[in-house]
Amino acid sequence: MSVAKLEIELISSNGEVSRFEAKSGGQVSLLELCEDAGVNAPFGCRVGTCGTCVVRVLEGLELLHQAQQMEEDTLARISEPVGAPLRLACRATVKDGARGLIRLEKVLIR
Repeated sequence: MSVAKLEIELISSNGEVSRFEAKSGGQVSLLELCEDAGVNAPFGCRVGTCGTCVVRVLEGLELLHQAQQMEEDTLARISEPVGAPLRLACRATVKDGARGLIRLEKVLIR
């Protein structure tokens, strides 16, 4: 397993931008990377059912593992497919050895 070295940018729902560097040596979620960096990323259940942590992936989708069925089911239930791909920050994990920029935008779900 090789270490992922990333730059992550999170745009909050009010337009505030947080940018940080992150390293990951395993199946670490985007939410965990944000928390480790001290970045406030809203969440609810942490298991992928509530949808509180939905983010739009503006750049770097190829650096993430493909969504699993639970994540796909939650996204289908709570959102409409518009624009860039949506992911759950608590379920989306970084690929081993990934390098690059991941740009995320917080999405508010009604």
